[in-house]
Amino acid sequence: MNSTNRAVLRTAARPRLVSQAAPTARHNSTKTPCTAYTQVTHPDAPAESLPPTSTKHILNTYARPPFIATHGKGSWLYTTSSRKYLDFTAGIGVNALGHGDAEFARVMGEQAAKISHTSNVFHNEWAGKLASLIVGLTKREGGLGWAPGSGDVETAGVEGPSGAKVFFSNSGTEANEGAFKFVRKIAKERWAESTGKPWDQSPKTR
Repeated sequence: MNSTNRAVLRTAARPRLVSQAAPTARHNSTKTPCTAYTQVTHPDAPAESLPPTSTKHILNTYARPPFIATHGKGSWLYTTSSRKYLDFTAGIGVNALGHGDAEFARVMGEQAAKISHTSNVFHNEWAGKLASLIVGLTKREGGLGWAPGSGDVETAGVEGPSGAKVFFSNSGTEANEGAFKFVRKIAKERWAESTGKPWDQSPKTR
């Protein structure tokens, strides 16, 4: 028997390791949405009837659990059947301030009684202060390339140019659109500096 045949026999005799674990269930996005998380976790909780308006005119983009939240306090949500649930969602990225905060409600009420909303085309008494606070905290914590502790929250944006500005937007879509426009503007300006041509002639995405 030559060496090639011996190698074949050794390979054939070697036991094969085959996983006996059950195949991992995978969700097919082309079919119905996954609703596993809507299964009842508190079978002792009384059933709650959803009013027709909860489903009749609302697009079914979420598999919502079958209860109605009426109010909250801190991290707890309460339903129409007086059941309470610990809220881990924090408004799905909107805020993490908790529910029913008395100080938050007071400040919001006072502001709503004066001005509830103005466009970015107008100045207001709070936007500049908030922008300065954001820049100061960013510099103090070492964000955007600054050394930690290089900024003063109290004087940010007051003692001359800070090297950073804030763009306020209403959504992630607006934030991304603004970022694209900033990048395009900077690219055109750098192209103009390197070529000596007017920046509006730049081929960098007109």
